[in-house]
Amino acid sequence: MTEKKPLIGISSCLLGNEVRYNGGHKRDRFVTDQLSKWVEFHSVCPELEMGLGVPREAVNLHRANAKSGLEMITVKTGKNLTALAHKTSTRLIKNLPNEICGYIFKKDSPSCGLERVKVYSKGPVPERVGRGLYAEALCSEFSHLPVIEEGRLSDPDQCEHFLTQVFALWRLRESFAKSKASMAGLQEIHRRSKYLVLSHTTVGYSRLGRLVGNAEKLSAKVVWAQYEILLMQSLKTPSTVKKRVNVLQHSLGFLKDRLDSKEKRSVLKVFERYAAEKTSWDAAKTLLLHLLEKHEVHYLIDQFVFEPFPEEFSGA
Repeated sequence: MTEKKPLIGISSCLLGNEVRYNGGHKRDRFVTDQLSKWVEFHSVCPELEMGLGVPREAVNLHRANAKSGLEMITVKTGKNLTALAHKTSTRLIKNLPNEICGYIFKKDSPSCGLERVKVYSKGPVPERVGRGLYAEALCSEFSHLPVIEEGRLSDPDQCEHFLTQVFALWRLRESFAKSKASMAGLQEIHRRSKYLVLSHTTVGYSRLGRLVGNAEKLSAKVVWAQYEILLMQSLKTPSTVKKRVNVLQHSLGFLKDRLDSKEKRSVLKVFERYAAEKTSWDAAKTLLLHLLEKHEVHYLIDQFVFEPFPEEFSGA
């Protein structure tokens, strides 16, 4: 039986499909050679879906004035494709598989770019202030869905942040299915998510705790749905060294009566080096996990913070 994997939406050209306006592609090697081992893809090219064909006339985003919305205009003939773009985006979003756990967009695209897309108004020089029409529609419809542009995947911190969100959402939905939406299943995944969420936000973790603690007031499916939104909102908050150090120190408290003086000095030295950004997060949490396993602190060993996504991507 094929092992289930997270499903990620993606701009089709990033997979090497020749769907761009000039008949080319923008294959991303990290996506096709590494990420593809751990996820499945649902590829979309909005402009192709608009019926524009390949190759096709290039398009740009325009804004008539400060109060008007963005319009998609063909470069040579000046044809206004805005209504078609909106109609196509609505159809594509409606038909997206329910199990999608994230989306990778093509940067700079007038349909798929997430940020700093060129917008033409008065004068020949565009401003990089736009968002592609399809990307805007999708993000508005699914505000808690993890999204990123392919260019950001080359930044280790941003790649880690995106993958952490994707796999957290996937685990939650898998647990929902396996536990048949039971509250016991949600309580277990909430327990295992504790230190991962705390490494991003204490406020978010408190909100999640209140939701689970007052679950009897709502149906189980409603609680799961609300938990998903709150979890993804929490994990959208970037983690910081300070937040992670607090997680390390809190976790170390479970070992205070089990470590000898040499072990205490060793682990505190690594934590201090991480706080000073002289060693990596992976090094600090790997040492902590080793000690937790050695002293059989089972409550913490299975925390998602130790492996929020497949180990292959650590430090990617």
